[in-house]
Amino acid sequence: MEKLDSLIPIEKRILIHLLGYIRFKPKSTVPMALTQNGIAQAIAASRGYTPRPLKNLVTNGYVKESFGRVKGRNKKQKYYMLTHEGEKYINKFQKEVSKQQITLKHPDGTTKSMKLSEIEPYLKNTKIYPSITEQDIYNMISKDSTIDIDYLKNIKKVQWVDFTSDAPRVMHFFGRKREMAILEKWVEDKESHNIIFIHGMAGIGKTTLTAKLIENQRGSKHLFWHNFHNLDTLRGVLFRLSEFLSKLGHDHLEMYIRTRTSLDSYEISRILEKSIGKLDATLIFDDFHKSNDKIRAFFVYLLRMLTSSSKTKILILSREIVPFYDSREVLTKKIVAEMELEGLDFESSKRLLTEKGIDKRRFKEIYGFTAGNPLFLEILESKDHLERYVHDELFSKLGEDERKILGIISIYRFPVPEDSLVMNKDFSFEKLYALTQKSIVKKDSHNRYFVHDILKQFFYTRLSPTKRRRHHSLAAKWYRNSDAPIDLIEAIYHYLEGGKHIKAAQLAMDSSASILDGGYAGEFLAILERFNEKNVESSAWPGILILKGKACYMGGDWKKALLYFTESSDMASIIGDRGPEVEAICESGHILEEQNQFDKAMDCFNKCLEISKKAEYLSEKGETYRGIGRIHWRNSEHKKAILSYEKCLEISEKVNDLELLASTWIDLGNVYDEMYETEKAIECYNKSLDILKKTKNTSETARAYGNLAIMYRRVEEFDKAIEYGGKFLELAKNLHNLKLMGYGYAGVSYCYAKINKWPNARDYVKKAGDIASKIDNENIMYQVNKTYALISREEKKWEEAVKLLKKNIVFVEKLKHLYGLSDAHFELALTYDEMGDLNNAKKHFKITSNLYNELGLGNTKFVRDKFSKYKQYISKK
Repeated sequence: MEKLDSLIPIEKRILIHLLGYIRFKPKSTVPMALTQNGIAQAIAASRGYTPRPLKNLVTNGYVKESFGRVKGRNKKQKYYMLTHEGEKYINKFQKEVSKQQITLKHPDGTTKSMKLSEIEPYLKNTKIYPSITEQDIYNMISKDSTIDIDYLKNIKKVQWVDFTSDAPRVMHFFGRKREMAILEKWVEDKESHNIIFIHGMAGIGKTTLTAKLIENQRGSKHLFWHNFHNLDTLRGVLFRLSEFLSKLGHDHLEMYIRTRTSLDSYEISRILEKSIGKLDATLIFDDFHKSNDKIRAFFVYLLRMLTSSSKTKILILSREIVPFYDSREVLTKKIVAEMELEGLDFESSKRLLTEKGIDKRRFKEIYGFTAGNPLFLEILESKDHLERYVHDELFSKLGEDERKILGIISIYRFPVPEDSLVMNKDFSFEKLYALTQKSIVKKDSHNRYFVHDILKQFFYTRLSPTKRRRHHSLAAKWYRNSDAPIDLIEAIYHYLEGGKHIKAAQLAMDSSASILDGGYAGEFLAILERFNEKNVESSAWPGILILKGKACYMGGDWKKALLYFTESSDMASIIGDRGPEVEAICESGHILEEQNQFDKAMDCFNKCLEISKKAEYLSEKGETYRGIGRIHWRNSEHKKAILSYEKCLEISEKVNDLELLASTWIDLGNVYDEMYETEKAIECYNKSLDILKKTKNTSETARAYGNLAIMYRRVEEFDKAIEYGGKFLELAKNLHNLKLMGYGYAGVSYCYAKINKWPNARDYVKKAGDIASKIDNENIMYQVNKTYALISREEKKWEEAVKLLKKNIVFVEKLKHLYGLSDAHFELALTYDEMGDLNNAKKHFKITSNLYNELGLGNTKFVRDKFSKYKQYISKK
């Protein structure tokens, strides 16, 4: 049986939870409790820590993974059930562990020791905690086999969201009565001190003091804790904050992050202003000195946003004062409160040293050279230089096995689970436990081990180059077992540090799509910047530069992305590797096309085409034709667009590139749609959907449905447009894609307005308008303006309708999109006609007619039918 020197391992807590559903038989739906989210909630863990244990349990045959419809959810997802082997295994474990002696700590400070199996009936029968469950007990056993009843009761109040898995559990707390009183006063102050900045040297106790504060707040406030790391990006920090806010029902930040390649700190602060508002919450950001300039710039906006907040408090912990505010915020406005934390007083230091069993005769000496720094009090017992302290009083007193374990842990950037350490032949669980008992190795609330930065650096520098390489290689191997993007990034990091640059480069290229699609562009770029051209094969370097460019592009830095793509294509050309050369130039073309620099984009695609033809690169050639087709389409050059797309289709079929094939059929359908060749457009979209059933690409499936809705809207079959728009909107919601949702709401709202279903139109267009404003999307706002113009016409608010439609004309003129321009002028002409302003109606009908003729659509049946009611306006007389 495992020793209960810590919390029950997460895998066993999962099995205990699933044991409660052993008799459940899946029918039409399964309960949320069997999903990753439900399991994480049940075992009091963040969802991010459940995938790996679940994967291990499935591999070992203890848990079965299935796919089905979950109660309360629109789409199918994974759920997990205990197998017969898993049931036997966890029953055996529970039988053994039930005999373990556990210490119950009562709120009044008294303790009671009893077997684990006796705790639940005791708490219920004595009415101390009548609602306790067996799962609660397993979740809350601390590493020293103690359960704090007060803490347990507070943590179970589900109306308060607790997002503090990164916070340490406070096992010992000495002194700090004055500091704690000041902090509590600031936190409860409803008129000022929105941000509390605590700074002091390493190990002084900033984290412990704040952790103690939030322990006292559990059950009375929403709590959030984030530890900064050197490679943290603004997107990564905000994504964690968005998960916290989503638990509170505020999902705007998460949707914004998922739908934007570049982040605007001002926009985010506006979203947070609405999400946080008067939220009764405490947010802690630890190790703020490790944050980068972009994160600090964001906190400037956050500071401004919080000036009107009376309840939300933000605590920032840092080794040094980081300038994101000035003295006016502290002295005059009282928005920021500062606390410089110093060492413990002598009496508190004595208590700590007594706990350690230090000779009382040495108290004054030790206090003199540590100045009450809690970390130094814990690990140092002489008054030499810090390096010498660690060497003489720590390193020299450790056994060889203990030193080896500290060397292993020192190579990890983040807290690491035990199963990673076990891979190393130098690992010893007994020695690891001894180090945790000495407070040299720490353990967080998820059973992950770490050492303080000071000790990490000391032990890392003492590893031989051979040991470092070996430890890093093993770490890379462990992280490589996971498909999670953040684990793949860590695997690349450890391959690099272990000197395996070729493996690192190969993994970076193989996993780039997963990492970038997962939203880790910033973290990925930080790792890619560690690659050295001298240590990577020359043939691989252009590929690394392309990945840097893609990461910059995903992060919104298009200028830098173009520089990387240019450097990559130049280098690939020099070494004669046409593959990356074509890819880099093609990527540049896509960026230039999105920036509406069509001529420059076309130059890139023509160059790609020339190289691809000579080198016989079929896939690259197909992608190039698609890029060319898109430029022709955006320029309303429909026939040229069709020719390019047809060439892409031919190549895609030849190389069996299903993703490219499906996307190109959608693109081709868009062209036929604009030409009013409805049957051909439908055929294209259906061909795409048939392929997408095989690839299961949800985002492209949504695009196909969305374009079908647009097509039926253009030919004024509004019921079908609403049907396909609904399908598109459902997929957009499942993807949590705010931009797609905006398009969906806007399109459907217009259709409802055209069939005079005004309540539906108003409801949908308001949602679309809110999204368009949040993500600053002019394309969605174009559709929103069209719907509001129809509503204004219905309400006889002519001036408002005209104003909205003229805005649309200005927008489309800027894009130089003739089809969109014809649509905008036609809507304005209809408005003037309804107003009775015949001169302006005639003017805009004629402009519309001329634009259709310029597009070569003037003689199509649809356009003739469209103008049949308004012939008097476009006659040649």
